[in-house]
This record gives sequence, C-alpha cells and structure tokens, in this order.
Amino acid sequence: MKQHVFLCKHCQHELTLPRAGMRLQEAKSWFRYSRCPACKQELRVVERVPEPVVPAYSQSQLWAIFQGTYLNYNQMDKLMKQHEAYRALPAKVAQKVLEQLDKAWKSYFEACEEYQEHPEKFLGHPRLPKYKHKTEGRNLLVYTDQAISQKDLKRGLVQPSMLPISVKTRQKAIDQVRIVPKQGYYVVEVVYERAPVQAKVDPSFCVGIDLGVTH
Repeated sequence: MKQHVFLCKHCQHELTLPRAGMRLQEAKSWFRYSRCPACKQELRVVERVPEPVVPAYSQSQLWAIFQGTYLNYNQMDKLMKQHEAYRALPAKVAQKVLEQLDKAWKSYFEACEEYQEHPEKFLGHPRLPKYKHKTEGRNLLVYTDQAISQKDLKRGLVQPSMLPISVKTRQKAIDQVRIVPKQGYYVVEVVYERAPVQAKVDPSFCVGIDLGVTH
C-alpha cells in the first residue's frame, strides 16, 4: 500500500513528515498551531486517499460518442486493467466505479433520445458526463463483501481492502460498504439486510382515507 500523503487543505501543498507511516491524527497533532509554508495560512491537514477510477476520453471514445455509441463496461474494464488508477483500488471496487461510468453514459444517450422526441421536457440539450477535478474530485466507492476483511468483520470491524480505516459494526453479515465523499469529509455507509418485523396491530381496527376525488 502507498505511503500516506498529507496536504494543506487551503492550497493542497504536500507536507513533509518527520517520519514515515504517520496516521492522519498523528499528522494533525504534529502540525498543530503551525502555518503552511506555501500559503502561510493556519495549517489544516487533510489526507490524500487513492482516487477512484475516472477514465479520460480516449480518441476512440470521442469518435464513439460522435457516432452515438460509447465504450461499454466490458471494453473499459479491459482497457483500464493495467492503469495505475485502476490498480490503486481492489479490482472489485475499480469495477464498481466503471459500472457507475457505464450507467452515466447509458443515461446520457437515453436522455438524448428523449430530447429528440420531446425537447420541451428539457431546459437544453443533455450534457456529456463530466470529469472529476484532478485534485479535489472524489467519487463514490462501493466495497462488496469480497473486498472487505471477513476476519475483521467477525471481530466487529469493517475493514475495506487497501484503505487505512476501520469502522465498528454490530453486523456479522453485510452486503456492501459505501465510501461517500462529502464536503471536506467522508461518510462510511454499511449496507446490510434485515428481516422485516411484523408490527403489533389490532385486526379489528380499520382505517379510511378520503382521497378528495370529486365524482
């Protein structure tokens, strides 16, 4: 796994650490009351995490768009397998990012077809899916159960593969973990199934609803 990289939140200047292997809280403690050597503002330390796969438009992709088609999930997965960004994540997680990309392109072309038939439904022509910002752009990451440590899960910890985080949980079987980017922080969502519980009701009771329909 790559060494942790810490940045100034204001200007994205990369900070020099006193020793290798420091965690985020250690770095924050070390740089407390310091000022950034680049922008001179009070230092707020943030960590650079592996960026999700956001493929750029290749020439073949652009030509496909012009023709009204695109490189689908299987084609992109084959092209990206050796890319550094793809390999920075577990394969299952990188594939989930490509699935999101595939869904975005499908939605775009479906919207274009609908625009041709009913332009009055739109404020303008549908736009192409956009790039993420190179340094600040973050994407939803979906970890299936195959990309989560089952050993740690049995001990009550969710440990996504290749990420330096762990989250306590009472669930022993989960479907997926979602790393959701927010403004300046991340939310970890643990998705699991729960059997429905029948509410205690009195079958002699009944309810009526007035729909307000005039006959």
